[in-house]
Amino acid sequence: MKKHVVFSLLIAMAVLSISCDRQTISRLDEIESYIQERPDSALTAIRNIDRTLLHSREGKAKYSLLEAMALDKNYIDTMDVNVIMPAVEYYRKHGTPDERLKSLYYQTAIQVNGRNYSEAAITYTEALPLLDQCEDKKYCGLMCEKIAGVLNASYSDQESLVFLDKSIDYYYEADLLSYVLEVKYSKALLLIALQRVGEAKELLYEISTNSPPDYLTIN
Repeated sequence: MKKHVVFSLLIAMAVLSISCDRQTISRLDEIESYIQERPDSALTAIRNIDRTLLHSREGKAKYSLLEAMALDKNYIDTMDVNVIMPAVEYYRKHGTPDERLKSLYYQTAIQVNGRNYSEAAITYTEALPLLDQCEDKKYCGLMCEKIAGVLNASYSDQESLVFLDKSIDYYYEADLLSYVLEVKYSKALLLIALQRVGEAKELLYEISTNSPPDYLTIN
């Protein structure tokens, strides 16, 4: 009789645990729906979630990815790679190409924040085969832009230009003109550093005819 009671209690606890986990994941899904438009509210909501209610690897991965995303959207440059690792490790085996790419993008970003460029290079190498598999072309562009930054920091300027161009192509696919203009401006600065002034001037003129952001001053 006692064994039966203990078994029943264990079953009830397991059911309750699963229920809490699913409810928390549902809450995370809700936060994800507005994280792009209201990142400050999203970060507050994420940090108000009791992580002890997340028992599954799926739930922990979801929390991890959204926390990293919210920090980035709020311009909080964390250097703690542990923030994103639950997502990286889970999505590596269970995620879609888009989920895997996003987790690797934020891992790369965090490593760049800490100037761990050699580690960032290892991470983005894992992401490269995913670029042609992903539907979210914005993140493909972001990943290529981040790769270009790592290569530039490693003095591989010619390769950096290649990935800036890839980033531009992906942003065009995603119909993100403002992103395109920003990357073209970065490319122009790199061309100037490489003493390819004529190409840089042509690119700056191209930017100036496409309603550049206010902070871009074209002489």
